Amino acid sequence: MKTEIYSQIRSFSHSKSIKSWCRKIIALMPDEKGLKAASSLQIAIVDLAESQRLNFQFRKKNKPTDILSFEPTEPHSLGELVICWPVIQNQAKEHELSVELELVYMLIHGILHLLGYEHEKSDKMALAMYRLQDDIFARLTSLNPTKSVKTTAKKVKFQTKKKTATSEKKSGNRNRIKRRKKSDSRY
Repeated sequence: MKTEIYSQIRSFSHSKSIKSWCRKIIALMPDEKGLKAASSLQIAIVDLAESQRLNFQFRKKNKPTDILSFEPTEPHSLGELVICWPVIQNQAKEHELSVELELVYMLIHGILHLLGYEHEKSDKMALAMYRLQDDIFARLTSLNPTKSVKTTAKKVKFQTKKKTATSEKKSGNRNRIKRRKKSDSRY
């Protein structure tokens, strides 16, 4: 799959890394809705102002967000992801991850949205999405020799519109990675 990256951020230097991670992420995704048949994925890297503008225009939320997912407008495209680089950098610090791993986590999140996964409509849907997201993230980062993540047992917390739920799952020797989900900052 061809990954096309457009950056509004002059200092952004992770385009090659994003392309490589996208290939790995897509290889681990279930082939739903013709994922493997899609020939392209568009990714835009934006600043806070553009993220806030788009988030308000499409979600009626007047603040920047980490990632937005848009359905394809071209045949054979998986869709478009809009990533707010400053938000990713801030979340990396908050989640105790390297910036690259936070970016990977959000790429997985965005691609799952392009496949129809949702977390804002119900706790059940949120749990299913976050479990798959965390599973793919754990499998990917175990392949990354330079990962800078603390892989001690931590709880996954997320909020849906109705209530906060907590889930803890062990997969072999791998434990969950600390992640804080905020329904108003994810799409």
